[in-house]
Amino acid sequence: MALIGLGYLLSLTPGHALIPDDYAAYIMHAANVVEGRPYSEIKFIANPDAMWMGPAEGYPPIYPLMLAPVYKFLGVNFRAMKVITVACFVIFLILFLRLIDPILSRYGQICLLLIIALHPFFLEYGDYVLSEMPYLMFSFAVLLMIEICYQHLDVNEWRFTQALFLAVLIYCAYGTRTIGITLLAAMGLMDLVRFKRPSRFFCAVLFLTLSFVAIQMKALTAPHTYVKLTNFSPGAVAEQFMVYSKRLSYVWANGWSRLFQIWVALVMTAFAAAGFVRALWLRRSATEFYLLVYLGVLAVYTVNLYDRGLLPILPLYFLYAFEGVLLLAGKLSRQLRFGLAGALALILIVAYVGDYQARLRARPGPNTEDIDFKEMCAFIRENTAPSDVVAFPKPRSLTLFTNRPAAGLGWDETPAQAARFLRDVPVGIVVEAGWQHSFWEDAVVNEGNSRLIYRNSSYKVLRMKGM
Repeated sequence: MALIGLGYLLSLTPGHALIPDDYAAYIMHAANVVEGRPYSEIKFIANPDAMWMGPAEGYPPIYPLMLAPVYKFLGVNFRAMKVITVACFVIFLILFLRLIDPILSRYGQICLLLIIALHPFFLEYGDYVLSEMPYLMFSFAVLLMIEICYQHLDVNEWRFTQALFLAVLIYCAYGTRTIGITLLAAMGLMDLVRFKRPSRFFCAVLFLTLSFVAIQMKALTAPHTYVKLTNFSPGAVAEQFMVYSKRLSYVWANGWSRLFQIWVALVMTAFAAAGFVRALWLRRSATEFYLLVYLGVLAVYTVNLYDRGLLPILPLYFLYAFEGVLLLAGKLSRQLRFGLAGALALILIVAYVGDYQARLRARPGPNTEDIDFKEMCAFIRENTAPSDVVAFPKPRSLTLFTNRPAAGLGWDETPAQAARFLRDVPVGIVVEAGWQHSFWEDAVVNEGNSRLIYRNSSYKVLRMKGM
């Protein structure tokens, strides 16, 4: 654990990537907490035609509260904030090992630990100021606590102290990512399966958790946007299934053969399905129900979260795949078991090493430390009014560094939609990014509707006429 934590800390990079724009919202929420401003006022103007860019009401408060002490004493210090990310990941690993201790041998636990900790997805998100790692920590703390509480629970027991502690943990998961409410649903399903009716303990946890949720919704923020972005139609569910099935194959990306990636993904997912079905039949724990409910929410949520949607359940995917492999290995001779273990080890090495090499060869994405980005932000701070609304592909990043209200235009908007949004807000400044050119820029901005006031090699700043 110490070596994994040290490795993640040594891999931290300066600044922050601009593409996952949520980091800026979390930091601005933390700043509001520290400086006494209303929690949700981060000067982000939601676009009704691109609600996937971020909720209008802001993000849940637990992760910003974790960042608040860093902001108070160090300001926008990305390295210090990323240390929190790494600490949450290491704590998650400890909780995960404790959760699987009754399931796998010590050698199996070590193998699974390395499979997770060395995976490129986790190392990448260890370098972000995002809520994925804190959510992993809280969600697996909940799953472990449920296992502990239900070991010798009677249907008529209240256990108020344990119920309060578990309710706080469930709320922390929900207050980090709204999808954390699936943990409460999973607990309820497990409780019904075990006792055939709701236990008093579950009723106490349900009441306390919903009380905490209601307080958050009343005092800080409510997930109205997330509710609006659900679609229960069969077509939408099928589309989400295809999106996440395709994205799951990237777990086995190797950087040189797409066909090899797909075949490995199919084989390992088959192992995971076999392991999950066996676990659901034998254990019927909250962990299995959590995976089912979580996947159900992803299926009806119209925003494609891609890696961010899969990351919180990837450890369970690896666990059930591992159990599926062990299930097959139990039916083989000793020589064949060694052959299977060697083949799987080779597949992992090829996939991981190839993916890392591909990432090292890839061109770095835009970053807050880029000179062009810093100069563009400085120009906007010095040459625009505080009330000027700026349109930018990553609006919250721009607001964080310029203190200007900002909005984003979606890549899938029509020129008419973009023109209407620019007019209705109204947007006074548009910043074009060379790394994310959209068709609406030529159709809406450049055809006589604006004038260029600044440019560098990566960005153009235009002022809309009449503003």
